[in-house]
Amino acid sequence: MPISPAGPLHATRSTGVQSRVTVVALALAALLTAPVLVHAQGGEGSLLPAPLAIEPCSYDRCALRVEDGWFSRRVIRGVNGEQAARLGWGGPSVASIVGRSDSALVHAEQHQRSQRVGTVLSLLGSATTIATYVALWDKTDADSDRNALIAVNIGGVVTTYIGTTFLRKARRELDRAIWWYNRDVAIGAN
Repeated sequence: MPISPAGPLHATRSTGVQSRVTVVALALAALLTAPVLVHAQGGEGSLLPAPLAIEPCSYDRCALRVEDGWFSRRVIRGVNGEQAARLGWGGPSVASIVGRSDSALVHAEQHQRSQRVGTVLSLLGSATTIATYVALWDKTDADSDRNALIAVNIGGVVTTYIGTTFLRKARRELDRAIWWYNRDVAIGAN
């Protein structure tokens, strides 16, 4: 049986490192999935908002709609146009606005996940694309780094496109959440 140049001690050390990495990976997975499991079960300490007492509310006063501005998206309530929320960084979650409807809440949570992923991917892809354009500015056709930069640039464009796809899905889920909320308001008003 051939002995490795590092000897048997190296094999033990490698296995120990692998097992530590496995333990750390499992611990991180447990920490990251524990809130999701509690959230899904609606148990004590759940991330779900407490069920709202459904108060009678007319469709004209409580129905929601989304209005887009130059750099913002707002949720408007009722005929009077009262701003219920300004969506975006630091704004309230859609789930907290439509929490009176279970179906709307499901779509609101999907909206938030897709919005978060889409925003991160779009920003990352855009930054990568811009950085590679800047890096390519000084490169000549004979430069060996040029092909690698072009490949990274294409990766940035693809990442941006995937992010945009998630953002479109987020908008679709927001529309569904608002629709379900308005449906439940209309049913409650009758």
